[in-house]
Amino acid sequence: MRAGFLLLVAGMLLSGILLTGSARAASQIAPKDGLWLSLPPDSVRCIVIRLPWDSGIREPGDYVFSVECSPGPAESWADLSEQIVREVKKNNTAEIPVCFSTAGNKPVGNCSEPYTITLSERYTGLRKEWHGGICVSERGDIDIVKGDPPASGEGIREKLNENADIFAAWLEEETVYAEPESEAVFNLSVQSYAALDFIILTQSDLAIVPGQARLSTSEESPHQYMAFSVAAPENPGTHEVTFRVSPESCPAGGSYCTKFLRGTLAATDDSPPEESGFRVTLTPENIDVREPREVLLTLRVKNLEAEPLTFTSTVSVDPGDGRAGFTGETTEIGPYSSRTKLFTVLPGDSGLYEVTATAASGYARLSATSFITVDELRTDALRQAEGLEDTSGLDAWLATHADAEYGSDLKEYGDLKESLAASREEQERPPPAVPPADPNQDDDDTQGIGWLLLPMIIAVGGLVAAVLFLRSRGSGREEGQEYY
Repeated sequence: MRAGFLLLVAGMLLSGILLTGSARAASQIAPKDGLWLSLPPDSVRCIVIRLPWDSGIREPGDYVFSVECSPGPAESWADLSEQIVREVKKNNTAEIPVCFSTAGNKPVGNCSEPYTITLSERYTGLRKEWHGGICVSERGDIDIVKGDPPASGEGIREKLNENADIFAAWLEEETVYAEPESEAVFNLSVQSYAALDFIILTQSDLAIVPGQARLSTSEESPHQYMAFSVAAPENPGTHEVTFRVSPESCPAGGSYCTKFLRGTLAATDDSPPEESGFRVTLTPENIDVREPREVLLTLRVKNLEAEPLTFTSTVSVDPGDGRAGFTGETTEIGPYSSRTKLFTVLPGDSGLYEVTATAASGYARLSATSFITVDELRTDALRQAEGLEDTSGLDAWLATHADAEYGSDLKEYGDLKESLAASREEQERPPPAVPPADPNQDDDDTQGIGWLLLPMIIAVGGLVAAVLFLRSRGSGREEGQEYY
């Protein structure tokens, strides 16, 4: 625990001063569940917990938060085990960085154990968890894949290699409220810079219209939108709605080109829970392009207060050779209203770009992050082949991929991934185990065989000696001479 920082938090929050919590220069990411990072050697990346905002608590009051990261630093590569923040009040923001480092004896291909960042509050019983993990690679990548966390570092590598962001899909609101026996709407977006035909399948215990849908993307029309109507049941309760989004060219079982979106319909006679403060979203969270070109992003700032608020928004791109068409503005947003800003980002040749949009009002500041990759299919294939002795399949695929239309070789990419996985399994397979010899048993067997052979050896030796003796007598005769 960083006790010095604990005293700083307790002393400064009451005066409403914004805390940064760490002076180190490291890239910062908002907490996301299912955050899988591939970092170069000797680098640092921080996940920043902002309180009380990331807790979801919006009611005024005194709170005591605890931020924990497990397992310990040696296994998770994090610099924090537990941090306690006292007396966090509304409109005060504390920033708790959890920084992960690949410095030290961490060779390329090595992965941490999966981490869990837990945020809890002493008096309300609140508890939130974010899962993720880190791998060391010369080819950086950040993927957001929700679901059950893997059991080991090998599972982290699979998460990074199995998630290609050739397209993005997201729900505008993951939780939708509706009165019983009314209609709720889930708004779903798909974005891709490849010429792909998508099929969207739905699953729920409620009636959904349409039950399935098709849409197409292209370089000229990358962002497509679809609304799904869901009939709320007669009785109050929550119901899960699942959307499966996949290109028609994605092979069966191709997890690398299939995304699942999970929404919740809350049927209730009551009004939706009141929120306060504001919310910032930046979509899509992950998107890939074949080569550097302008990428469309959507920044949305929503005012959740009953009075108008003035917001200052800024946008930054890291590394610096990427350029954003929008750098910021100051604007007023009315009560319970939102402002949406569309802008483009032009990545360079570095492969991975982090776009951070920040909105500030008063002492409160919130950020959202999007990640843009350049030809992630190629990058993921090269990462999967790191450390392999046999890369002949990779070399052949790279040659054809360079000339293929973007997104047209998903099946061949899947075949390559299976080939690389088989090569790694063969290379890492331990030699067959040889049972240890029993020295006593061997000695007894050897001695037994020796005693059995000894009389035979003596007899054969005597016979050989007799034959040699007779041959030696015969060889001494001269022609015509007789012996009596």
